[in-house]
Amino acid sequence: MSSQLTREVQQVVSGGSPMSYTKVQQSARSEIEFSHEDLEKIERFRKLVRTRHRLILSLIPCLALAGIPASPLIVKNAATGDQSVACGVFAIQGAPFTNSPALDLPYVAGLSARFAWKDLEPRQGEYDWQLLENAHKLALARKKPMIVRVVSGMHAPEWVYKLDGVRSVTFGPAEVSWLKFETRMPVPWDEPHLAAWEKMVQALGKKIDGWSDVPCVQMAGGGFIDEMHLAKRTKNALAQWKAVEVSEEKVEALWKRIISMYDKYVPKRMGIGINLAPPLDGYKTAEAIHKWALQEYPGRVWFQQNGLTARWNGDSIWSKMILEGSKTTTVGYQLGGAGERIGDRTKTYARAVEDGCSYVEIFHYDLRGGKWETETQVLAKGLEENHRKLK
Repeated sequence: MSSQLTREVQQVVSGGSPMSYTKVQQSARSEIEFSHEDLEKIERFRKLVRTRHRLILSLIPCLALAGIPASPLIVKNAATGDQSVACGVFAIQGAPFTNSPALDLPYVAGLSARFAWKDLEPRQGEYDWQLLENAHKLALARKKPMIVRVVSGMHAPEWVYKLDGVRSVTFGPAEVSWLKFETRMPVPWDEPHLAAWEKMVQALGKKIDGWSDVPCVQMAGGGFIDEMHLAKRTKNALAQWKAVEVSEEKVEALWKRIISMYDKYVPKRMGIGINLAPPLDGYKTAEAIHKWALQEYPGRVWFQQNGLTARWNGDSIWSKMILEGSKTTTVGYQLGGAGERIGDRTKTYARAVEDGCSYVEIFHYDLRGGKWETETQVLAKGLEENHRKLK
């Protein structure tokens, strides 16, 4: 064999994947001369690697039955073929990231960390990554992955509103039930705002490049938080959107641009997730973006919906879109709140599994205390099985 082929065979023996074998096979076929003994060695290596991978997968349910905590299932990303991603239950948590008891639970796969844009870029062009690094340390200490989500909208820094050409819309508890105060957000399609947000995404992508334990970056920039929702419950809010020339076409173009910028700056080994929702009542933007992203960014864009409760069923438009997305990419849900408002946890979690989800985000304080521990463990196993099918 040539020295190149020899090195590739040695790579397979030292822990390569079945894909490594394919590369060796292709190299061998390109050689002008190779012996029968060489081919026999390659075949033995192929069997060894495949046996090893089957053994690892078969041990996961055995460990669970024995009561031994297993690490989150690691599989290959459908988009790139070279990214290890995690699946399972993710604990949603925000600043200050000094501790995370939920991450110590064996059936919690990882951390879903949320950050406010204003905290990471308090002054234009000056980035403070301390909170991001704190969250990363929490996940690293437990050898668990971290989903990253920087929230814009109402969490935009004050300097954004001082940019020439940036307008704003104000809203409060009447528009968003969980708000306790009046707030505002930049008009998301105003060009100075979009340019500033793109620089934030670029800086974030550069910061986390090399963080192999980040499977996904959730997208924001077009809603009042990290979802596609615009504040819309009152006549006052709707009048403000009308005054800044809102339209279904404009919002759809906005989200296409946001997806394009995340695709450009977020490392390719990571997924980029979109939280599906109707920007305004009657808008079909989510459906249009879902269809477009499946075609333009297969496997790269992940789909998530943030309102899962026991009231949902398979006839929901969101359930249908999540299920359709699960055929070619990673999909997930976030619970639509916490505590008793979710309803029957068994029914809620079964919907996530039936819709093909690989992960579900649950608020960290809902995971503590063990109230729904059995239901959550069953959910975790179902999510792992779904992700194994995606592989």
